[in-house]
Amino acid sequence: MTFASRHHALVNGFRSHYLDIDDTQPSMRGHASAVILSALFAVAHPNDDGQDVISAYIAGVEIGGRLGNLFNPDLYQKGWHATEFIGGFAATAALIKYLNLNESEATNAFSLVASQASGKEASYLAEIFRAALDSVDSGQIETSLSVGMKPWKIYQTVVILQAVVNAVPGTLNVLISLVKGSSIVFTLGVTEVFASAKLIASSSMLYFETYVVVGFIYWVIIVIISWLQGKLERKIAVPYKRS
Repeated sequence: MTFASRHHALVNGFRSHYLDIDDTQPSMRGHASAVILSALFAVAHPNDDGQDVISAYIAGVEIGGRLGNLFNPDLYQKGWHATEFIGGFAATAALIKYLNLNESEATNAFSLVASQASGKEASYLAEIFRAALDSVDSGQIETSLSVGMKPWKIYQTVVILQAVVNAVPGTLNVLISLVKGSSIVFTLGVTEVFASAKLIASSSMLYFETYVVVGFIYWVIIVIISWLQGKLERKIAVPYKRS
């Protein structure tokens, strides 16, 4: 069976778990080889120098251990899995070493893994904030620099104020998405509105009526957030006024 190259790491990760490649890195408190080797073997060629693979593997383990020292032992208590969270950064570090990426490419790689590790909605927020900052005309920054303003002052008084205006719609849309998606946390053992409705419906056998009420509750919450969003957007969209 063959797979596209972009799927090799995923398949390798499945095989490593299935075959119990569960070595434990003490500082990382996770299975370093399962993620690092899965990524390396996805890009390595049989004719490549084995020393390069070993050096990249060591770099990944080193990064995993250092991040483990930074985040542990509180990582698990906060609901994160070290192999998945720290392992992503460790595997990325190994690939950067093996592929000999430059500084810009390495920065982009770590940015991608940070977005993935932080979750889907956090990734959306990161993209919203990035786009909001980029939306500010670079000419304003150049003009501010030309009159002697410090970079931090430019961001404080010129860039951030405009970026916030542009970021509000997308940010509140993510909030709405989080509200609508909150029902899935029942799978993690959290009893929220939808879970409570499911329990009530099971005991009363009034499934249709119960779910209609729940739908109405979600609708009211979304309408309120949307109304507040509209008011906030109109408020901050007003041009600056002289006092």
